[in-house]
Amino acid sequence: MIGSDPHLDMDSIVFNDYTIRNGGGYTLPADSSLPGQQFIISYWNRDSSIFRVFSKHKNSGSSEDGIVTDILEIKKEDLGKEDIIVEGSCYTPKSDPEIIAIVKQATGNPEFFYKIKKAWRANRKTGKFEKVKAGKIKKCLNESYGI
Repeated sequence: MIGSDPHLDMDSIVFNDYTIRNGGGYTLPADSSLPGQQFIISYWNRDSSIFRVFSKHKNSGSSEDGIVTDILEIKKEDLGKEDIIVEGSCYTPKSDPEIIAIVKQATGNPEFFYKIKKAWRANRKTGKFEKVKAGKIKKCLNESYGI
């Protein structure tokens, strides 16, 4: 898929021996050092893996003007029962929308998660997912806080 159209409008993509399903995604906030470019992280799943697909677009607002620059695969077997993926709301120490992290859920529905297990940065300058040391992430917002 790297180098191809991100297929953001498709429900699924069939490969020879498996299918991945689209689960949505989000647009990273504009970066003034990269004018005229928009970056999207879309969610894709299959039975054994969760994928994050990083794509770069012109600021036309159309999903057809994009290209996939990288794919992050997280094996479901590597996620513990209490682990979740948090995106766009982690702090290093300031809010960093490029961070994707696997965190351990905490009891009592806290505002933030502090047990960061693994993390990656969706680096807009390189177009790649890069590993980040979990210790560099201070906390991640619990999107379900207060619900």
